[in-house]
Amino acid sequence: GNPTVFIPAAAAGLEGTELPNAMDYASLLPFIDELRDLAAPLLGIPLTDQPRVALVAQAQQYTSSAEELVTVEAMDLLARISTPGRIHHAFTGTGTIALACAAQVEGSVPYQCIPDAQRSQKIRIGHPGGVIEVRADVQRDVDGAWHASGAGFDRTARYLMRGEVFIPHAARAP
Repeated sequence: GNPTVFIPAAAAGLEGTELPNAMDYASLLPFIDELRDLAAPLLGIPLTDQPRVALVAQAQQYTSSAEELVTVEAMDLLARISTPGRIHHAFTGTGTIALACAAQVEGSVPYQCIPDAQRSQKIRIGHPGGVIEVRADVQRDVDGAWHASGAGFDRTARYLMRGEVFIPHAARAP
């Protein structure tokens, strides 16, 4: 996944259920940029469109951008992620990988958002567009260091178009 900084949504004055079009990104931008400025050198990367900042919270019921009710039982945690100049309309694919891995690391911000009874290699992320399930295999070695050996998710297909096609009967075709 992309280099990502995980913070509690509450640290940005949010609940975690907000949709991007309802957020005042102009007021969030200085805070997000400050986090990115601090994190890039710690991660050993130049400050470009990376690192991203993800705002996470414990699972809560919310309404998705498709105006569908997403229940607490449908997810393990809530998350919103920054992309250049905005909060992503859903959740970035690379961000889901980073979040799934971080959620397995004891004591991390995402780990603290998931109740003990729900912890597994699969997590369900509630995001503005709905819920995505992500898998991550993260292990702690004998020296106490964390290592991800794999992660992935499935994308769901959505209709791009629906319509009708007229196909003339073979006997009447020109």
